[in-house]
Amino acid sequence: MLTRRQALQAGTAAAVAITPAARAQNAGPVQLASFPDLVLPPDQASIDYAQFPDGALRAANPHAIVTGNVLRKALAWSSIDIRRLGPVVLFGLRGADLVNAEQFENGALRDAFVIRDTRPDHVNLRCTLGVWRTATDTFFAARGSTVAHVTYLERQCEASMLGHAPPRIANQMPTGVYRYGVGTHQNMEPSRQPGAFKLDDTIATVRNLTGASLVPTRFHSWEVGGQETGNNIHAGEGRAGIRGRETPEGFAYLSAGCQVVEGDYDARRTIPTGPWRNFRVAAGLKPDPVILRTHPRFRTTCVETDEDSQRVCHYGDPKPGAGTAFSYVLLTGAELRLAVQNQHLPHSSEAFARIRKGSSGPRVAGLLRAMGLPPSEAFGAQAQHHLIQRWQQPAGRGADGQITPDEARRLGLEITW
Repeated sequence: MLTRRQALQAGTAAAVAITPAARAQNAGPVQLASFPDLVLPPDQASIDYAQFPDGALRAANPHAIVTGNVLRKALAWSSIDIRRLGPVVLFGLRGADLVNAEQFENGALRDAFVIRDTRPDHVNLRCTLGVWRTATDTFFAARGSTVAHVTYLERQCEASMLGHAPPRIANQMPTGVYRYGVGTHQNMEPSRQPGAFKLDDTIATVRNLTGASLVPTRFHSWEVGGQETGNNIHAGEGRAGIRGRETPEGFAYLSAGCQVVEGDYDARRTIPTGPWRNFRVAAGLKPDPVILRTHPRFRTTCVETDEDSQRVCHYGDPKPGAGTAFSYVLLTGAELRLAVQNQHLPHSSEAFARIRKGSSGPRVAGLLRAMGLPPSEAFGAQAQHHLIQRWQQPAGRGADGQITPDEARRLGLEITW
């Protein structure tokens, strides 16, 4: 069995199963040696890459210069109307190394940035998160992650192997458009993060409930949830001594499915630091969250800030939404590279077309009609889950909650593209 480091260095796509002894174990702590190793899934098993056209993911040059026009092209191919996103758009690019991240150290906005199309490895910061001001087509970008760290994948695997129900620890969000507000993430000492971006949406997520592998794939379990999933946008927080931490960059991150930006908070957990601080400012928030009040909750101290648009603590009483709402667009680095390399294709081209969460317009109306669902302004999580359960999973090719023209035809869904 390969070690994590060997698997990551080799880029292997082999499937690894739990040993029979580990599978039979149903009591007591599961030893790390019993876990399957972290082996990245092949593209055809990934929820992010399986639906790309044959040969599209092979690239002589994996780098891409991302501009406003490039993002517009990628969004148009997915029938995502930029007018619905708002003037300040948060974005995440999964599997996209940020090149020359130091150019954003002072928080300046730029008219372009460079990424390298790669794959997330659940160990290093292999994604790019940022802020896009659409009126001026300027960006702030930072290194981050859009997938769970291996530590939490191991905990998910352990809970599944022990038969804990439901073992909801680590998940992965599919690409698409999500709504966020402002609030305190994990409002408990000592890990709380005031002034984070908190999910204000219904989402479909994939989770490994089998214990037979670490990384979720198209063939694992999907579910629909809301704020309780905790899939927020927050600082990555480097922490030493994390089990499974093997990063040559000297920085680990903490995420069980959240979208995280490189950075942290001070010792009192009130002042953002690093690129995370600049990310907040680029989005229009204050450099430091202003704490309005603290109060006891769950045997700890919860906080509210003057920018909050989300509820207090995890299950606190709802409060009036005074804060700003944001759209968060999650794509892959591969899509941005293809948008750069295919600028000549029209926005209406079917070559890279797909419907995903946040898509809208005639294509979405046609898909909902073909699936026997009521009309809606946009393709949301409930329709996405219906597509997964009633169409994609029964077809036996796994599910990712998005659909291309080729798959629509294969599933017998008549849509005018």
